[in-house]
Amino acid sequence: MSQLPQEFRHTYSLTSDWRQSFVEGLGCTIVNENMYFPKEIAIGSSCLSEINPDVSAVVIDCVMNKPLRLTRVPSDDDFWIVYYDLSDSDSKHIVDNINHKTGYKSKLNFAIVDNKINSTYLSKVGERFYALRLFVRKSYLKTFFNDAEFKKDFKDVFDNKKKKMFFYGHIDSRSKVVLNALKQQQIDNLNYEFLLKGAAYNLLGYLIERLNTKMPSMGTHLEKDIEAVMLSQQHLLSNL
Repeated sequence: MSQLPQEFRHTYSLTSDWRQSFVEGLGCTIVNENMYFPKEIAIGSSCLSEINPDVSAVVIDCVMNKPLRLTRVPSDDDFWIVYYDLSDSDSKHIVDNINHKTGYKSKLNFAIVDNKINSTYLSKVGERFYALRLFVRKSYLKTFFNDAEFKKDFKDVFDNKKKKMFFYGHIDSRSKVVLNALKQQQIDNLNYEFLLKGAAYNLLGYLIERLNTKMPSMGTHLEKDIEAVMLSQQHLLSNL
């Protein structure tokens, strides 16, 4: 039986505080907005931008040198994590004990996951891992939607006692253009944080449009069919 990869457990937050556990647990180093991985684990870095008190974004661009399970554990902060994965090869994203293949060529390279749900990432050794995360406070998102139908269809999403995953699918074409442009930039560039902030604003705008456009169907899936959808995805798309 093959040995399981080392696991590193961590949390996310809307501020930069979550990075300290990477320093203490993995030996990462932080220089301003950038965090660098130790070379024995990965070649590369990440960049964090706190857009406003309710939104932050982080880009991770690295090549893993050893297998590592990055497990995010739930915290009390009430926000969504919006995942965009443009990795060169498939990665494994385990959400609520269900496996998903993610990456540039995958049909499932976009996800919205409640921070109160456990999830794990495992990327391939020797392949470029590239991903952007948007952290968006749920109460902030609610300010963009005043329609009573939205509140009805998405009541589980904004119920603090509920912890269901919201959506898993593909990156829309406009967001993919933004992400591909950012992917061409080096995180160490002096103006990278400004590029990331601009990309984050665009992605947030496209996300709000997407939620508004697909609101009825996504809400229906959440409340009535989420268990069946998750089981189907696990069977058809997650045989890694």
